[in-house]
Amino acid sequence: MTSPDLRTVVGDNIRAAREVHRLSQRALADRLGIHWTNMNRIEQGRSSMNLHRLEQVSRVLSVTVADLVTARAPQ
Repeated sequence: MTSPDLRTVVGDNIRAAREVHRLSQRALADRLGIHWTNMNRIEQGRSSMNLHRLEQVSRVLSVTVADLVTARAPQ
């Protein structure tokens, strides 16, 4: 079994944290100053982000950068 691509891991973790905060993709994108379609591509693992943006996401979602980049065991 192969490990998931880092973009997929980050996207899945962002989506999970966003849903805990009951934010839409559009609301999170607005807080980050990006277009909601970019947020959609990030969550789908089709786009990556730089470290500055990753830190910004972690602050908005009240999680650590490590939380966003760490693969979780399937549930």
